[in-house]
This record gives sequence, C-alpha cells and structure tokens, in this order.
Amino acid sequence: MFPHRRPPQLGMGNPSISRNNHLVEHEHRRLASVPATPSPAEQRAARLAIGHVVIVTGGRDYEDRTRVFAALDLAHAHKPITLLVHGACLDRKTGELQGADRWADEWAKERGVPLDRHPADWATWGNAAGPMRNKQMAEMGAHGCIAFPGGRGTANMVKNAELRGIKVWRPYPDSQDASAAR
Repeated sequence: MFPHRRPPQLGMGNPSISRNNHLVEHEHRRLASVPATPSPAEQRAARLAIGHVVIVTGGRDYEDRTRVFAALDLAHAHKPITLLVHGACLDRKTGELQGADRWADEWAKERGVPLDRHPADWATWGNAAGPMRNKQMAEMGAHGCIAFPGGRGTANMVKNAELRGIKVWRPYPDSQDASAAR
C-alpha cells in the first residue's frame, strides 16, 4: 500500500478491503443503522397520539348534507377532530365522492380538518374490496366512528370498528339503516 494513501475507514456502511484486495461493502453494518419499520401496533399508537381520530361511514346514496354537517359539528365541539377518516366511495360514472363520504369530506375541508381517504380497490379485489378497506381503516385505529344511515358496507364498517373497541355513534338511529338492524 502507498504510504500517502489513507486506509479505508471501517464502520457503518463504509467499504473495506477484503483478503483478496477487493472493495467490500458491509451491508450488515449499513442495515444496522437504518431504523426498523414500525409495527402495526406502533403505527396505530402514533396515529392515535396525534389527537382525536374519527372514522365516518354511511351509505353511498346518503344525501343529507345538513345532518352530516350537524353531527360532525357536534362531535367536533365536544372534542376537536384532528383527523377525519372515510372510505372515499366514488361514483363510478363521474369519479366524484358520493354519499356520507362526500359530505364528510366537504365538512373537513371547510373546517380545516386533515383527511385520510381510503378508496376501495374494486378493480383488484372485486366484491371483497369494501370489507377489506373497512377492516384496514378500523385496524389503523380511531377514537370514534360516526355512522350515518347506509347498507351492508356501513354495517360492515360498524362491525369492524366495534370489534376493535372503537366507539360507534349513530346520530340518526331513527333513519332507515341496515347497520343499526344487526
């Protein structure tokens, strides 16, 4: 080796010279410095630590904007919502949000509340996409779930929330609602 040349430094991710004079990258050392991906439980805890997380569910044909706004305003006044989560049900013709998700989305935008939208991947998963999305939203965690009138999809979201200990509030139980008739 030349005296004026500095030997490579050994350490995290630095190359070294092997016995055969080959430059070797120490992958195991570099990987040790990369933080591990948080577990689902750690991700859930971090999500819930940001404040009051609320899931909104309801029928894709639920058109009562006034009731959605009134219920969300009441919940927000009781405890400020810091993240609003919904299933992002889209109209297949127009691609626009529809039903309770549409009104919840508008409410959050008007109030400056951050949104977390979870559209179902119907093209990949077919009829299983909605229940899969609902399970994922519940597993990610929330402090509460506001359920507006809806059908089987709403009932499935309510069931997933309750199974994970998420408190469900039905502000209008007098309305026709498959989720309340379980």
